[in-house]
Amino acid sequence: MLVWFKLAALDKRRREGADLLQIGANRVARELGMNEDEVVVAFSELEKRLLLHGDGSKRPDRLRLRAFLLQVPTPFSVQLNPSVRGRGLRTGPSAPRLAEHLEAVEEHVMALPPERAPEWATTVEGILVPPIDPRAPEAAANDRALYELLTLFDTLRVLGVQGGQSRALAYARSSIEEFLSR
Repeated sequence: MLVWFKLAALDKRRREGADLLQIGANRVARELGMNEDEVVVAFSELEKRLLLHGDGSKRPDRLRLRAFLLQVPTPFSVQLNPSVRGRGLRTGPSAPRLAEHLEAVEEHVMALPPERAPEWATTVEGILVPPIDPRAPEAAANDRALYELLTLFDTLRVLGVQGGQSRALAYARSSIEEFLSR
């Protein structure tokens, strides 16, 4: 799933005008901290399930990605234990994109050591949100578009289980729609 999200982040950058060369397994593996063979297998699985366009471009089918991300109940939902805390990048409802539009909530973080944090973000203490893949926090720290998509999905994963907070859920859903359409 992390490979699919990475391809969506690269596709977003391409749509915004970034001059990206052909997206290959080597590049994706390097940027995600994965073995190239793992990425080749992931590409094959995504193609077999019709989750990528069939033109060899490695562009995700945005309609299918949207349907996956916005389904109810949210896939890979997590019930958090507030006593499991750590340091990392803000995610879920406390991520920068959501926090500026919502009332304050307790910090939710994806574990990342402070020395790995990018220049554009600081690490904070908060409730740990289990990542969709152990490599996701580091990959997100190196790719702002991937970080944005992962934090929006984490919002659905965390708040969808808790119930309530419909405004935050609605904002996360509309932000995912915007991410996939711009």
